[in-house]
Amino acid sequence: MKHVAIDSEAIDSLGYDLDAGVLEVRFHGGRLYRYRQVPPAAVLELLEAESIGQHFNQVFKAAGYPYEALDEGGPPSG
Repeated sequence: MKHVAIDSEAIDSLGYDLDAGVLEVRFHGGRLYRYRQVPPAAVLELLEAESIGQHFNQVFKAAGYPYEALDEGGPPSG
C-alpha cells in the first residue's frame, strides 16, 4: 500500500485502501498498524484535523476500528 508523508509529531505516514476500507498508520520510530473497516469519512476527518496526532488519539482510536500491529515489535492486537 502506498503511503504519503504526514506533517505530524506522532505520525510519519498514512496509507489507505478505499476498496478494502483499510488504513495503515506508520508512527515516527517505525511502528506500523493496520486498521480495518475504516470509512472514507473517518480518513478525511483525520487528514483535515488541526492536529492529526491529537485527532488520532482522541477521536480515531475511540471509534474502535479493529487493528493489528504489522511491525516486528509484537503480536497483532485489536
